Amino acid sequence: MLFRSNSGETASQPSSRKTLRAVANSLWAKNETRVKNKELHKDKVEKDKYVFERHIYPFFKDMDLKKIDGETLEEFKTYLSNKELSPATQLSYIQLVMSLLNQALLKRYITHVPPKPRVRVDDEARGYFNEEDYNKLKSAAYKNIGAVYEFKNTDGNVYRRTKITPELYLLIDFMVHTYIRPTDIGVLRHRHVHKVVRNKIEFIELRHPSTK
Repeated sequence: MLFRSNSGETASQPSSRKTLRAVANSLWAKNETRVKNKELHKDKVEKDKYVFERHIYPFFKDMDLKKIDGETLEEFKTYLSNKELSPATQLSYIQLVMSLLNQALLKRYITHVPPKPRVRVDDEARGYFNEEDYNKLKSAAYKNIGAVYEFKNTDGNVYRRTKITPELYLLIDFMVHTYIRPTDIGVLRHRHVHKVVRNKIEFIELRHPSTK
């Protein structure tokens, strides 16, 4: 290509320098389309954007995509570890970088994707409430009905107020007995509640849109 350029045969030039920032903008646009097609939840897109700005861009900054190799990714893993992030969190951030590199490969900014660093993640049992803890939670929700909590920024200014209502007490019971996630509450509607009969047993089934 350089020979043809210098000999005057063609006006072609070497490809311009690309960074993760350019690829990220492309991936966000792609994921917005997936959100519209209900293939991806919008919260996932917003979280990815936050992780990119907070953890990924400060490390890679304006590094040329072609210079991101296996050693660079290992250094990124060390960078995350030094921030005392859990192995599971490190793995999720590294996976986002790999998604960006795969997007770069699709756009032909790079010719191959470097190997992903290995992060050992030990399975940890989730914490849980026993019956005594559960009763304390419900009791606290009931006793604090009417209480108003203020959220303040670093300057001490109140930017949000939340009032504890009787619905919170009922919501705790509802979530425990239905195994519903907090993110599901926002999408749940009356039309998602169905009465079902199976083997002569009548019960209620929730059929809400998928979230997480």
